[in-house]
Amino acid sequence: MLLLFQFSTAALGQDILVPQNGTLQQAIDLANNGDVIGITDLKYGSTEIEPITVTINNKDLTIESAGGSLANHGINVLNGANVTLRNLLLEGNQPETDPSEVEIGNYCAGSNGIVGVQAQNSTVTMDNVEVTCFATGLVGTNATLNLTDSEFNANYPLGGIIATNGSLDVDDTEFSFNFAYQGGGIFSGATSTNITNSTFYANSGAGSDSSGAGLWVASETAYISSNEFANNFNLIWYLQGNPDPSNADLANLAGDSALIIGFGDGAGLYVRDPFNGTDADVEIHNNLFCGNLGNRGAGLFIDDVRNVLIRNNTFADDWSMSFGGGLYIKADEAWPAGDEAKVLNNTFLNNTAGTLPPPFIPVTTVIGGGGAAFFDGTVVDFRNNVVAYTPFGGGLAGIDGSDYTIGDFLTVDYNIFYNNCDTQNCTQPSEWQDFTGDLAQIALPATNLALDPFPTYFGAGEFVCIPDAFYPQWTSPAVRNGDPSLPNIYSAPSSDIGAYGGPEANVLDRDQDGIENIYDCNDDPATNGGGVQPGATETCDEVDNNCDGEIDEGFDTTWYIDSDADGFGDINQVQPLFACNPPANHVTNRDDCDDVDPNVNPGAAEICNGLDDNCNFLADDELGFLALYRDADNDLYGA
Repeated sequence: MLLLFQFSTAALGQDILVPQNGTLQQAIDLANNGDVIGITDLKYGSTEIEPITVTINNKDLTIESAGGSLANHGINVLNGANVTLRNLLLEGNQPETDPSEVEIGNYCAGSNGIVGVQAQNSTVTMDNVEVTCFATGLVGTNATLNLTDSEFNANYPLGGIIATNGSLDVDDTEFSFNFAYQGGGIFSGATSTNITNSTFYANSGAGSDSSGAGLWVASETAYISSNEFANNFNLIWYLQGNPDPSNADLANLAGDSALIIGFGDGAGLYVRDPFNGTDADVEIHNNLFCGNLGNRGAGLFIDDVRNVLIRNNTFADDWSMSFGGGLYIKADEAWPAGDEAKVLNNTFLNNTAGTLPPPFIPVTTVIGGGGAAFFDGTVVDFRNNVVAYTPFGGGLAGIDGSDYTIGDFLTVDYNIFYNNCDTQNCTQPSEWQDFTGDLAQIALPATNLALDPFPTYFGAGEFVCIPDAFYPQWTSPAVRNGDPSLPNIYSAPSSDIGAYGGPEANVLDRDQDGIENIYDCNDDPATNGGGVQPGATETCDEVDNNCDGEIDEGFDTTWYIDSDADGFGDINQVQPLFACNPPANHVTNRDDCDDVDPNVNPGAAEICNGLDDNCNFLADDELGFLALYRDADNDLYGA
């Protein structure tokens, strides 16, 4: 049964057309299990509207848009209800339209303090739903939450989603400009958390020990895959002051009208063991951490999680004010023998630790802070990673702790370390620091390489937070030089170093030629891509067979008409004929200034005939002219 209802634009609660004059709550109460309630027009009125919360108790319902939005309504889903929300705009308050307010982060016109959707012991499914300007977008307690193709924007002060126990599954969903003490985008204490193919952008945390501005997770099982965590940060306060580098108060270092940011951990993603003391089982796979700002582990912070696998992620341009620009792994207590954090096939580029970021006056806070990653008393298996272009903080840093002391087994094999600086603007390889802190006492195994990894765009003025900005070029030493026990999925037994190699890399080989699509300039089997790959022999077929960016190099393929068959093509032929085999009466040049006379061409001798015989655009040039006078009587003397 489809129930349609419509409110006037003057005020809520009036002019319901179907099923009768009434409210959304009445429509819910009248609905039976399996019914669909269609929103046709539910808008803000001309006067201020009090927030309304409706309740769905132990019913199986769908609420979807038939052309309208659900404004200033909260929805409680209770006692075993199963509710699907589809194609809806849920607005807790009106979006801010004043540009000056938006500029300082006020994206909503006030806050009405209600929760968008609250589920207890129930199931909520969201499909193509935008949730904006609520105190919290979605709260689940012992609930099953399933989200896809949705958006959570500008929800504060408690953020986008809060989940406790139950399960949380999120796919293809965007979280931006949400704000909370912890977990601005998502705060998940669900028993299981699965976040895939989603974006966390410019979410923030508040407080001196806030964490996980984008995503905060404490679950028994967590799978975080194929997401983008970009430009998330921790907001402390907004103030005005004059910069005074001699004053340790960061308020003075900030300058006029500046945000004090970066005191929390794991601005992109923070993961810890669940509150019940159960050991978490966590996999963090194929994510991009880019431009996040925090105190420690700006991209990713792992807080005493023993069973963690971190693989095929890219950490780029993350900035920590103290330790671990891209990644920080911490152990609070000794782990059982054999337990170790696995960090396999990741790429760390241009991450920074140990100094204040712009717009602050550059002040060093930590020397040797681990610009790429910091290991705090943990045993780590660190293989097949790229650590390069670290402008401050060095490459990897580590300190003794309850679980790790110098001399313990630490695997650091088959990595690339290149141009990692522990001082500003280091220029010489002698200044590079791959290990700092206690790790500096460990010799770097010979399996590691000190060569430029040659990411595709990085360093060429095209650096942006998109995954293909970090692909290694085919000629990179990262290609086919990794640990043979971590073979590439399509080119075993070869193994690439970095985020695009290894058995779990998110790459394709559709033409099944053993070359992944990130290197293959034609991976489409429908267009015979199987014969096109780096290293192939170039043939004359108007195709870039060897993927070097040039077509048919080494072959003559551009032809011009030679009508007089003197070996020189017509200079007036602007558009050549392209072919691998020479067409009849064609040559590879267009140098003939007269393609009708075979005696006129660049190879002809210039004779004194008033013509340009050699096509240098001069007639009778360089010939010795004589001054002659009339001799009418033929006595050899001119008049």
